[in-house]
Amino acid sequence: MLQSLRCISKNTAARRRSARQELLQRISRSMAALPAAFLTLGAIFLPETPTFIIQRDGNTDKARVLLQKVRGTASVHMELDDLVSGSNLSRTTRYPFRNMFKKKCRAQLLIALLIPFFNQVTGINVINFYAPVMFRTIGLRENASLLSSVVTRLCATFANIVAMLLVDRIGRRKLLLIGNVQMILSQFFVGAILAVKFKDHGDMDKGYAYLVLIVICVFVAGYGWSWVTFLIPAEVCPPEIRSAGQSIVVAVTFLMTFVISQTFLAVLCHIKSATFFVFGAWIC
Repeated sequence: MLQSLRCISKNTAARRRSARQELLQRISRSMAALPAAFLTLGAIFLPETPTFIIQRDGNTDKARVLLQKVRGTASVHMELDDLVSGSNLSRTTRYPFRNMFKKKCRAQLLIALLIPFFNQVTGINVINFYAPVMFRTIGLRENASLLSSVVTRLCATFANIVAMLLVDRIGRRKLLLIGNVQMILSQFFVGAILAVKFKDHGDMDKGYAYLVLIVICVFVAGYGWSWVTFLIPAEVCPPEIRSAGQSIVVAVTFLMTFVISQTFLAVLCHIKSATFFVFGAWIC
């Protein structure tokens, strides 16, 4: 009788735990709707860009008012003239993608192809997609691994804010170099820790697991203020091919995201900790 009551009690407790875990999973998944809601509400109050107004309507007066509101100054005539001339030039270009492959635009084409390619092979999406699995594998509990992924996202957000404040003061090149050095050292450091302490099979002390977490946060921060994938191609491409250049950047970004997300686990199983050395070598 006592044994039956114990079995019933254990089954009831297990069901409660599973129901609680299922509820928490549903809540965590539904939380993804919050950013989408904020984005939707923000889009309602988001005005059209001056470039779009000029290209669609040719209404320079409306574009001037919007520029003055955005810049906080009435002296916007030079920028407005540049937007008008760029819009007129883009209208005369019939085949922007064909122009991208001309000899005079070869440098812009290479930038549009190579910057997003190397941006993705840094391994940032490995952190984005597989951070909880990685942290749980190296010894952190499930709750701690999920919390660790939140910490890395907060580091990325903070680094992006810092980059927005400094990108025009320091310059694109310096931020890119500083971030790349951070990412190279971080990838090599994580690979060395896993190779020495985790090896092929086994567990890792929690102290080293948290050290890996700190280094990954440094890596994410380095990516955050070197994140110029969309900024540099937009600036180096002239108006007549800018739309084509940005389209190529987006296509390469999503293509490499798909390739890395589909191949990472297989590569990790075959070469293990050397995977992080490979990512670091790509950054070099």
